[in-house]
Amino acid sequence: MRDVLTRFFALDALNVIPEVYVALAAIWLWILIVNFISISSQEIPSWAKVLWVLIVSGLPVAGVFFYCLFCLLRADYSYLHQLGLFMPDRRKG
Repeated sequence: MRDVLTRFFALDALNVIPEVYVALAAIWLWILIVNFISISSQEIPSWAKVLWVLIVSGLPVAGVFFYCLFCLLRADYSYLHQLGLFMPDRRKG
């Protein structure tokens, strides 16, 4: 069992499957393209767009995570009211 685990975690040529890495790279590239398109369509100042592009490019995983969090916080959830997913606010007259 130890031999199996050692071979699994070793950076050995038998463990490297190029197709998997190409697929992962393609998926990551697609995520970056979608993020860059989303950043360019945001109604924020140009300096903020440049800052988000630098963050997403410079901090690959964390940058995408923080940008998605930023988008969720700025999102318009009015369509969820139409679907009945939010209870009406009783404080409003």
